Amino acid sequence: MLVGRWGWTLNPGTITLVLLSQLLKSFCNESIIAHYDVVLNEQWLNVLWAAVVSIFIVGGCTGSILGAVLADRFGRKKATIAISGLWVAGALLFGFCRAANSVEMLILGRLIVGLSGGGVDDWPYLLSVYVLLVIFCLPILFILPESPKYLFVVKRNEESALRELSRLRGVSTSVLNEDLDLLREEARASEAASLSGEQHWSMIRVLKDPRLRLPLLLTCTMQAGQQTSGINAVFYYSQTIFKQAGLNETNSQYATIACGFINVCTAVLMLYMLPKVGRRPLLLGSILAATGILAALAASMRFIDVVSWMPYACMAAVLAYVLVYGLGLGPIPYFIASEIFEVGPRPAGMAWGSLANWGGNFVVGMSFPTMRDCIGPYSFLVFSAVTGLLFVFQKVYFPETRGKTPAHITQLCSRGFRSRPLVRVAHNGHV
Repeated sequence: MLVGRWGWTLNPGTITLVLLSQLLKSFCNESIIAHYDVVLNEQWLNVLWAAVVSIFIVGGCTGSILGAVLADRFGRKKATIAISGLWVAGALLFGFCRAANSVEMLILGRLIVGLSGGGVDDWPYLLSVYVLLVIFCLPILFILPESPKYLFVVKRNEESALRELSRLRGVSTSVLNEDLDLLREEARASEAASLSGEQHWSMIRVLKDPRLRLPLLLTCTMQAGQQTSGINAVFYYSQTIFKQAGLNETNSQYATIACGFINVCTAVLMLYMLPKVGRRPLLLGSILAATGILAALAASMRFIDVVSWMPYACMAAVLAYVLVYGLGLGPIPYFIASEIFEVGPRPAGMAWGSLANWGGNFVVGMSFPTMRDCIGPYSFLVFSAVTGLLFVFQKVYFPETRGKTPAHITQLCSRGFRSRPLVRVAHNGHV
């Protein structure tokens, strides 16, 4: 899955699984009967549906490992263009899977890009409608500048890096002295690592290096916590909550989609808030608020049929949760590894973080149905407790990264759990 720096923070298909699960289950069953003359019972139909759902995670984990390699080898711009081809291929598979009556095409399409959309008669077209955005964006990708940091630090092409940075900033190269100094500092760190034989950082080496243990834990817990906070479970219940609040079937679906719209709006808002407020306050505020709202959601859902106004409290909790999630816990984990790790170990560190995200997604996907059946609304107390633990860990160890170089962050966190990353450290290493 490709995600912009401040981009969409829900896995594609979150809302689809809420709106279309029964419809797609029926399609899967009909396809199996037509092709294999086998009638699936409820148990095996659930197994097949689990494969449709979880195959997206397999693709995501694979992309997590390969994405950094492709970006370093071909450049950020060319890698993004190449990946867009996979989105188009997935759209074609989605668009024609019903005409071919092929559940295999549905699974393969989800493996490539994941699900999106919803409607009884036209769902194959709505699954693939995102391709319009891909087609719109592809010509733009060809004219966008390449990453200046990639050109300067990885390719050692200072002239091209300055030219692309000038295009990006919209100013002359003569006023880019501050940016140039930061690029040179990072290039020197990368060159020093190369001369000392530390240029190649495998995922295993990053895992074993004690200096990187805390940065790796910060990245992985943040990425996994983004999923174990229960965002997909909230969307799962949202339509039911909206219906109990008095909305009809159609309006409850629109309200669920509105939750996604709120998430997009907060992503745009973060463009302005992150440079002014900083990463640490936004992240901690988002996690703490999410912890409280999840607990309130569990309580209000427990009494939703007892008190007349409780459905409205549930609806308010859902909307509030989506809002606070998008103001920190949603977008920040996606880019924080680039600000914590130096150039050498950065691709491996980002790959571990992405794997943690998919791992959290898998754990929630596998455990939530059982929790829902066993403890019902109290499932959100479990999500609240896990999110609360994430808040404690990040509050103790996560430093503000705004205005600091990755080398400085690495220095702050180099002693593992004995680090004091919140203490101001001068560039010469003294407190």
